Amino acid sequence: MEFSRIADYMQASLTGKRLRYITRSCELVDLGLGDIITRRNRFGNDTKVATLSLHLQCPFRITRQSGILIGSDDLFVSSSSAGNVVDLGMQNTCVFDDKLELLHELFTDESVVRVSVNSCGDLSLQLTTLNISVFCTGSTENEMWRFFETGTDKPHIIRTGIGFDS
Repeated sequence: MEFSRIADYMQASLTGKRLRYITRSCELVDLGLGDIITRRNRFGNDTKVATLSLHLQCPFRITRQSGILIGSDDLFVSSSSAGNVVDLGMQNTCVFDDKLELLHELFTDESVVRVSVNSCGDLSLQLTTLNISVFCTGSTENEMWRFFETGTDKPHIIRTGIGFDS
């Protein structure tokens, strides 16, 4: 899919969708948007997930007028409850986890107003009162971010350091 079609598709898919959650698994951050559906996970258990997912594996930040609320660097700073140890394989060991807990209510009251993607793959989601900025900083085939519709066979939009895959 060419760049302009990707930008248009993401704008059409995300505009008006509610931010449902932000979670992480290791250093992958998952933004769940849209409606909530029940889906069977790989262990056979029913779980509630958003219909749209944006996975981030590159630098990002979430801001509002007062400044940065949370960002990717917070993944690598030890939580006060974890002492000096950051273990991304476990929850509640980094500042990112602490801030997610504090900001949960704020995040889930937000909806997407506008989406923009530039030719380098940088992504901006303007929400009701927040802005999510995603920065592609690599130049290799490593995945930077991925956007997809949960539970469908539709292709994923994948941004690497060298371009878009789908």
